[in-house]
This record gives sequence, C-alpha cells and structure tokens, in this order.
Amino acid sequence: AAASEIVELHASALYRHSGNYEDFLLSKQARLEVEGQQAQAARNKWRAELNWVRRQPKARSTKSKSRLEAFEQLDNRVKGAPQPVQSLAIDSEMRRLGSSVLTFEDATISAGGRTLVSHFSYDFSRGERIGICGPNGA
Repeated sequence: AAASEIVELHASALYRHSGNYEDFLLSKQARLEVEGQQAQAARNKWRAELNWVRRQPKARSTKSKSRLEAFEQLDNRVKGAPQPVQSLAIDSEMRRLGSSVLTFEDATISAGGRTLVSHFSYDFSRGERIGICGPNGA
C-alpha cells in the first residue's frame, strides 16, 4: 500500500505533504527552492540594513528603534537562530473498528536533548503504515 500523506521533519520544523513519495519529493524540492530564494533575499536585505546600521554615527540616538529591532530579528534569521518548535496533529481519515495497535496522547518526542515533536496525539490502528524520513531520505 502507498502512503497518502507524508509528514517531514526538517530543521526543527514539520512539513505536511499530500500524496505518495514521488509527490513528496516534488513538493519538497519546490519548497526548498522557495526557501533558498527567501534566504537569499533575507541575506541581501541583511547586508543593506547592516550598511545602514554602520553608516549611522554612534553619537546620534535618532536611529529608528523599530528598524534596529527588525534588523536584530533579520540577523537572527540569517544566522540560523533556532525557531520555535511547531506542533503536529494527524487526523486519520480511515478508522477501523476494533484493534487499536498503539495510542499516543500528548506525547513528546526528543532526541539528543532536543524536543522534536510535542503534544503529539494519535491512535494507530491495525494495517496503518507510518513512514519517517530523515534528511538522507532514510
């Protein structure tokens, strides 16, 4: 049986992909291209804002506080500061009568001291197939 939905864990974020594995690969490639373009645009803006910050005399206190705060946020994003962990809720469209195989209620999944998934609740039924893919596709 083929998967109808794939949930990808990448860089501490969860991404939901509908369809089979081939659809997942196409969707992931498109998402990574968009993320690359957004990252390049953020780096370009960061360089322009850094030049603005450096041009302003230190004695002048008229720098826009909101612009400086926005620069700090952009600086953290460009330098890869950790983003908040997202939550995952999986609703199975297919319910079977009887034999529940495994049930998670408000579970937290951690590895190496990092929380990967929190508040995870799901009832695994007989015959369901689950796939977990890492960065290398395994």
